[in-house]
Amino acid sequence: MHFRPPLVVAFVRCLLLGSMVVLLLAPEARGQAAWQRTVTLIVPVERDGAPAALADSVVALAEAQAVSLRRSPSAAPSSLPALRDALAAEGLSVRSATHVFLTYRFVLRAGTLHRRPLHAHFIYRPPQSQRRDRSVLYVNLTEDPVPNALLVERGLRSARNEAMYHPFREQISFSALHHTGTVVKVGTRVIRDSAEATAVEQRILATLRSLAYR
Repeated sequence: MHFRPPLVVAFVRCLLLGSMVVLLLAPEARGQAAWQRTVTLIVPVERDGAPAALADSVVALAEAQAVSLRRSPSAAPSSLPALRDALAAEGLSVRSATHVFLTYRFVLRAGTLHRRPLHAHFIYRPPQSQRRDRSVLYVNLTEDPVPNALLVERGLRSARNEAMYHPFREQISFSALHHTGTVVKVGTRVIRDSAEATAVEQRILATLRSLAYR
């Protein structure tokens, strides 16, 4: 009868246990993102543009369905009348936004590039540079069911055919708005220099084009 030294037996058991762990984690590892970025643009809000139309549609749906809205990311949900009263106290309205921060998420997983807007934070930026921005409306485009559905079901009417419309998901995409906006944040890094913002924007666009045609 042959006996294996205790150290050899322990080593073999460790190898077997390690192999089982690898097998259990392999499917999860294959599902992990190969590349991902979170990017925030600041875009001017023009009355005939997609961001303004999105805000108007959110407010209209909130009015029709009594959906609660938030003024800022940290604000508690409130009714539309309450939001209007709070804005009016500062001389603002739900249509006073001059800019919007749009945050996007890009993920490459299993060879497919996924793009989605995460949230829109509409602000009023006074002409005087010494005065701070004031929040007007915050819309979570992933968790709130009403605006999430609105991205697909509503949009801007086609200039060529009024019976057709272009969904907001397309109209407020990074590709559609980057030329009028400025990159102000990538991940947790805030970008304040305009030259750096332009360079970052070009790198992101080049990366997205490269990944889209892989």
